Amino acid sequence: MRLLTRIFASLASGAVLVAAQPAQAVAQQSGDRQRAVAADAALQGRFYSKATHLYVDSPAGSKGASAAAWSFSQAFAATLALARLPEVPARYRREVADRWHASAAYWDAVAQPPAYAARVTSSGGSDVAHFYDDNEWLGLDLLATSQLLGRTAALEQAERVFTVVRAAWDGNPTDSCPGGVFWTHWHGIVDRNTVSTANGALLALRLYQVTGTALYLEWAERMYVWVTTCLTRPDGLIADHLRGDGSIDEHAWTYNQGAMVAAGALLYAVTGDRRFLKQAESLAARAVAHFADFRGEPPIFVAIFFRDLQTAAAIDKNSDDRTALQAYADQAWNRDRLGPRSALFTFGRSPTILDQAAMVQIYATLAGSR
Repeated sequence: MRLLTRIFASLASGAVLVAAQPAQAVAQQSGDRQRAVAADAALQGRFYSKATHLYVDSPAGSKGASAAAWSFSQAFAATLALARLPEVPARYRREVADRWHASAAYWDAVAQPPAYAARVTSSGGSDVAHFYDDNEWLGLDLLATSQLLGRTAALEQAERVFTVVRAAWDGNPTDSCPGGVFWTHWHGIVDRNTVSTANGALLALRLYQVTGTALYLEWAERMYVWVTTCLTRPDGLIADHLRGDGSIDEHAWTYNQGAMVAAGALLYAVTGDRRFLKQAESLAARAVAHFADFRGEPPIFVAIFFRDLQTAAAIDKNSDDRTALQAYADQAWNRDRLGPRSALFTFGRSPTILDQAAMVQIYATLAGSR
């Protein structure tokens, strides 16, 4: 198959872009690496607190509250993306270790089972919100940390996180389309979401690749099949969630499509079942056609979407075209920065930690592609 070569070439604002020659491609990757480093410097300078080793919602140095676990997880993912690049300073590996240790501030040891809370908490228990996709984002960060730094403790924590995810599986056979991972139980919310179920499958697949434990593969396939069965729209895209009353929120977000593409590709890689591969190809093609230039999506969703498509591309050695992502990244650099001398991105509004983390991830993804 040629999953992304065929798909990515159809994008770039409707224009047909000529693939860069090898020397040009190397120069572009170097430029994207420099952009990633510059965007990260703005992320750390604006939102990272040296006093707490956490991020803040308002500019660093203020007395604002620590950022939500969702925001922390994506800033953590940005640091990981940089640390995996060749020819970047070794300090990024130290920063990965720093983020890993700092993530403990979100761990709610009082919860049953213990889980990451939505925000930093010192009390824990029933008054704290737990979102299962937050746990999965952090679980994926932890697993990547374990692989990058060789830390067994990070792997063990990622496995604890999957225990949390399994506990959030809907086991009521009388529910509409039984199964799926709840988004949260905060204030009685009983939505079962793509983001919590598909990324649960991704976490399980990554754990299976590392540990070889069959249970992870069983759960990954169960979660993937549930989303495919219960949340696939008539147009083939993936809907957002199933509400408690059985109705479906039909909105299709980029990052949900990406999670299912990556999960399908990984299921093919570990099982050899071409059914998963065909589903991944079909969904990727439909998503690119539907979202066009991606301008209507939150940048962090776009970053995750392309990150997941890169996972699929790594399984297909012939799929190394990066035209679509390069077009998006170049447009953002030329249009959405605070100013020509800045690597802080605004997207027409006040800078946010999620937007900034998104651009670090995007440039690092480009710099790391081959």
